[in-house]
Amino acid sequence: MPTRRRCAQPRSDSAPLGSGLMAEEMAPAGVELLIGLTRDATGLLALTLGAGGVLAELLRDSVTLILPAGRETIDAALRSLRLAPLLEGWRGAPPADRGALLDAVEAITRFAVAEAARLVELDVNPLIVSPSGAVAVDALIRLEEP
Repeated sequence: MPTRRRCAQPRSDSAPLGSGLMAEEMAPAGVELLIGLTRDATGLLALTLGAGGVLAELLRDSVTLILPAGRETIDAALRSLRLAPLLEGWRGAPPADRGALLDAVEAITRFAVAEAARLVELDVNPLIVSPSGAVAVDALIRLEEP
């Protein structure tokens, strides 16, 4: 049976508040994305990219790719989303750091491929992408016991 764990690595500048609590700096404002990975019974890995945060269910704006997928394929999938103009700097806003976004998605997919035999699901929601980078604000990783 898969185990469910929530893990956070405290940063060295975090302020401890007690057992199980920690204060962190606020993530910068930016575009919220959902990055999801699932493995089906055949071992096939599927990567879902889409609107994240509170917009995930409201907009239902997502695309699914079968792994492995290269950087160009991932970039094209992101550009196909209805929220793509937000990443490019909608109405005078600065564009999001597309390189950092692609780096983050590639790092997540590398982890998924490395853990494919045990991976049940991986969800990062939201991944906030701003002009200064990308940060995973919340993540859930479910792995089967070895």
